[in-house]
Amino acid sequence: IAGSLGKAVISGKTSSILGFNISSMSITNPIPSPSDSAWTKVTAQPVERFAFPVHHVAFVSSLSVIAQPVPAQPGQPFSQQPSVKAVDSDGNCVSVGITSLTLKAVLKDSNNNQISGLSGNTTIPFSSCWANYTDLTLLRTGKNYKIEFILDDVVRVESGTLSLAAQSVSGGGGTSGGGNSGRASTVGTAAQIMVPVISCLLGRLVLLEVFMATVLISNIDLGY
Repeated sequence: IAGSLGKAVISGKTSSILGFNISSMSITNPIPSPSDSAWTKVTAQPVERFAFPVHHVAFVSSLSVIAQPVPAQPGQPFSQQPSVKAVDSDGNCVSVGITSLTLKAVLKDSNNNQISGLSGNTTIPFSSCWANYTDLTLLRTGKNYKIEFILDDVVRVESGTLSLAAQSVSGGGGTSGGGNSGRASTVGTAAQIMVPVISCLLGRLVLLEVFMATVLISNIDLGY
């Protein structure tokens, strides 16, 4: 009952449901029954007026993006995840978390068109008046994106603009490879030149040895 009534108050629909308007109310968590094991903890506490937490419930007049999303790298979660607060017309924290209402995040382009490209848990529950995202990820590269946060299709707020540049691929490795290839080609060319030179020198050395042997034999013959 508390959740349903709180949802109606937060959404501003009490007039259509109850026939009269409720601007705000306070809700406490139900006291456990005597048969519940938690009952002993309740009876052990001193009796005080504010012994139990009180949840302030009112029409949510606005949402505030307290922590703006900060993109990291494409496909990686935001380095700073967004945190959204629900408040009433007086700026008081509204305990949306006591109800089943959730906050939905959608991605929009520079023309305010809803587009795909936002992953993670895009719809989350509130904790008290806070909706804290943990794994939102921008999958698109580009400029001037925005995230719109929507509560029950009634209250909306947009984040600041988001931009994510594409990662540049370094060409240093290719250049280095080309240089190594050039050096290898130069060494190969030098080796090809040296082979015939060495062959020529070896051939001349053989001819010289043959000539010397011939001269030596001739000298021996003349001696006889």
